[in-house]
Amino acid sequence: MPAACSKPWGFPRSAAKIPRRAFGRHEATYGDCSIVILLPKVLIADEPSSALDVTSQKMVIKMLKQLLETGLISSLIFITHELPLLFNVTDDIMVMYAGQIVEKATAKEAVFDPLHPYAKGLMGSIIVPESGLRDVKLTAIPGVPPNLKNPPSGCRFAERCKYVRPECKAISVPIRDIGDGRAYRCILPEKELREYYKRESYQHA
Repeated sequence: MPAACSKPWGFPRSAAKIPRRAFGRHEATYGDCSIVILLPKVLIADEPSSALDVTSQKMVIKMLKQLLETGLISSLIFITHELPLLFNVTDDIMVMYAGQIVEKATAKEAVFDPLHPYAKGLMGSIIVPESGLRDVKLTAIPGVPPNLKNPPSGCRFAERCKYVRPECKAISVPIRDIGDGRAYRCILPEKELREYYKRESYQHA
């Protein structure tokens, strides 16, 4: 790694001298830094914070934000299982389940107001440090994902969904556009889903 690469992004100058001896979190952060040399217009960051401690995660996120702010990259596609981390990095979030996009929303909507039952369950099963979600009771999503070698003909989340109806398993479910760039893949109308969620929040209160 050139010394010019390590300095602006907060990496120690010694990083330029030992690229072949890096391992663990250092290997990941040095690898992330190499994008400064390649200067892509669109950066696809696939689990860039995986296996990193909190301090290293913050370093990587800070670097990615600086790349966007300085114009070295125009767009960032950030792939991760850590939704709270996405909230601090991206403008918009797409939630995928079993190979399909099940929800598209702004980062704030996806984290604080998810619509699809899987997205709702996902946010309810992880610890989120953001204000307003710290005291949410954690719940697990029952069941297992479908076998994608032979995916179900209907909704791929149907076997795990507590709102499932017979038609969910019978027909392919298209993604439902509800305006302002927001969409979700479910046969249930937005109003009906919100009524279910509101009722459950009263029960857990």
